[in-house]
Amino acid sequence: MFVTRGYKGHYIHVNAPDRGQEIIEVQIVHADGGFDLIRRKTYAGAQRFITKHVEQVKQKAVFAAGGTLFNGKAAGAEARS
Repeated sequence: MFVTRGYKGHYIHVNAPDRGQEIIEVQIVHADGGFDLIRRKTYAGAQRFITKHVEQVKQKAVFAAGGTLFNGKAAGAEARS
């Protein structure tokens, strides 16, 4: 059985043959139309990988736009604490 699920703009492919070990791959889609396939051990691990990738891309975009990198807090929030 082969199943593909979309998750946060990327894909998780699960290949579960009748015999043998299941294969789980993450397909990271790039803006230029290319993609990367990364093998993961579990479905939950694939979801965590995509979530981490999406957060990293978001932080890089903020930094490139002239902002600063942050860890879940707005810039300047640590100055008020």
